[in-house]
Amino acid sequence: MSSSSLSIKRSPFRFFANRRRLLTFGGLAAAVVLLSGCTVFGDGTFAVGTGNTQASPGTYQSTGGSECYWQRTTDLSGSEGSIIANSFLNGPDVVTILPSDGGFQSQGCGLWTLLPSSGPEATSFGDGGYAIGIAIAPGTYSAPGGANCYWEQDSDFLDAGSSIISNDLPSGPVTVTLAPNAARFYVQGCGTWTQGTVTPVGDSCTATMSNSNPSDYTDDTVNITSNVADAPVLIDKYYDTLTSTDSGDTNSGGSASITFDDSGATLGYTVQVDVSINSGQAICSTSFTPQ
Repeated sequence: MSSSSLSIKRSPFRFFANRRRLLTFGGLAAAVVLLSGCTVFGDGTFAVGTGNTQASPGTYQSTGGSECYWQRTTDLSGSEGSIIANSFLNGPDVVTILPSDGGFQSQGCGLWTLLPSSGPEATSFGDGGYAIGIAIAPGTYSAPGGANCYWEQDSDFLDAGSSIISNDLPSGPVTVTLAPNAARFYVQGCGTWTQGTVTPVGDSCTATMSNSNPSDYTDDTVNITSNVADAPVLIDKYYDTLTSTDSGDTNSGGSASITFDDSGATLGYTVQVDVSINSGQAICSTSFTPQ
């Protein structure tokens, strides 16, 4: 699904799988890692202010992590009700801490530093939140997509519902043109984004058996290649007297290997194996004959 629409596709609060996870830090020791005054910091719980043990207001970018969580809060109580905005993501992110915020808490996001006024303006990137015109270049970007692909462009770095210019949960390849007033591009689970418009190609897959003539009561493996990345896979094996199903997922390159036990298969009977990726987005088949 390609999209450059500016209409909002989701609720502005966007509390869904792997997008928002409310965490409370009441039981988390406020072990602050303060590396350089009050504008460079890592994991911890911080009061917002101008003191040397506080996080100064400003816009920060993180080096990122595989399970980064941060939240802006009204105070340091650790209660869910104190949360102003939060995010749970893979990769780097960028957020503005306001002078009116009471606290900022971070876990697994790496190092936070003030956002520079200019940057590399990359034209290829993966999961994360990026400052447009600094971390990434403005323009049109395409990605292969995935079963849990989500993108969002925001007018600021506050990560509030009112910040959203447009967002989507597409299925299949996706193309997005960043809006002129967009400050942040947030992406998760869509694969690698590359600048430029990609002409969609037909979804395809190829399946082969590791052993086309396995012995009975042994394991065999279906090896799958496709252009559908990070998507669920189902394989149906049509034995002489029953049908058996196994599952797996393609990786970021669209490949998967699913191993199963062929115990009790009828010797000499050719077993057809049908492969369906992402509920039929790509379909292929192979077979094996137990000997």
